Amino acid sequence: LLSIAMLIAVFVALIALVRNKQRAARASRLALWKHNGFPICPRSLDATRWHLFLSHQWTSSQDQVRAIKERLREVVPTLKVFLDVDNHPSKSGVQHPKAKFPHEFVEFSDAVLVFLAGEFDGNGCHSSYFHSMPCRNELKWAIDYGKTIVWVLETNASHGGVPLEVHLRDAEEFCVGPYRPALHLFQDAVNNAAIIEWYREEPFQMVTLSSILKQVMPLESNGGDIQTTAAVDEFAMMGQTLNSNQSEIIISNTLVCLSTKVGPPARQLDYHLYCSRHDNNAEDVIDKMRMELKGGTSLRATNNFAEFDRANQMLVFLNSKTNLHDDDKLLAELRCGLRWCADNFRDPATYFVLVHETRRDMEDQKFGAIPFEEVIKRTPDDLKQRPMGVFASIAIPWCAEPHQQVSRQLLLRQLEGSPRESRRKARPEFGAVSG
Repeated sequence: LLSIAMLIAVFVALIALVRNKQRAARASRLALWKHNGFPICPRSLDATRWHLFLSHQWTSSQDQVRAIKERLREVVPTLKVFLDVDNHPSKSGVQHPKAKFPHEFVEFSDAVLVFLAGEFDGNGCHSSYFHSMPCRNELKWAIDYGKTIVWVLETNASHGGVPLEVHLRDAEEFCVGPYRPALHLFQDAVNNAAIIEWYREEPFQMVTLSSILKQVMPLESNGGDIQTTAAVDEFAMMGQTLNSNQSEIIISNTLVCLSTKVGPPARQLDYHLYCSRHDNNAEDVIDKMRMELKGGTSLRATNNFAEFDRANQMLVFLNSKTNLHDDDKLLAELRCGLRWCADNFRDPATYFVLVHETRRDMEDQKFGAIPFEEVIKRTPDDLKQRPMGVFASIAIPWCAEPHQQVSRQLLLRQLEGSPRESRRKARPEFGAVSG
């Protein structure tokens, strides 16, 4: 019994240590102005006002907006964020000294964040936000009061991530009469690519937070203090302008702040990566990875199958155009990769570098983004057997900018973690794979 008690105590202590390290890492992150490194310092507000109001539909978005508020407060500790369960008298039990009506909470906020999520049902899916009258009211009040509006879109289907076109469809249906200006504003945001995407993975969240803060606090003085939007005219009268670099916001100690270098390929090998000529967009991803490198060894890659066994890893790009059932050449190369791993005692989880397309284009679906579950369904059984199948590693989401920088950094870090030594064996022969 004593031994069991000691094991439990050690386990609890380890959990506490991990949590303390996580808190310390988050505490070291601060939102900074990129051009001078000054921390973001929101203007001072009294107890009756907020910098940001979180507008959301409860059933589909409560967890996400809670996370957004907590993350924003971690990187900008003095930021005041209104979340109904924390600040609305009817839900938090805390009375507001001035606001008595719902619209006044929007009025007393500098900006409004609209979180777009939805729900799936037997008839497809719908936008929870635009189906909700309270949400449409909050959006209308934000427009009436001239507030800055920040649009954030859930991307994960398991957490209410319905396609953007569904939100547009439902906004067209429900934003009628006095709500029509909200539809026009939303359409403009979509057309101008002003919709910010929300991801579950923390490195991508940091980019989302930077994008949110840039819209909520677009101006700053030389000392780093945030100015109100009304200062724009005065700034212009002085003949001064802020360039794009001066208005950029970064978060310290995150992937996008780090420079990346890649060491030489594994010993006796000539290339970091092999990608098939029959794998759609794989070469484009490698070109984008090269752009991310800051000095050190250049990223070496080949698509020549005759050099297959001279590459340390194989990059596989997955989207709707990756036809693993009908494309015999790509299938054969993947099977060859699995056999090479077995012959060289390599773990497929470190050999295959998987990239999953997540970018969406509403007009022609040119990117071919599909759920990862659909990719697995399309894959022959012998390629997806665990633990030694192609999908033994976690696929890196290939996002649109600005999140794509994180995608590139994560891919490069997979190379850094790959084995540096490998005994070279002859390439196994199979079928007719060429060109």
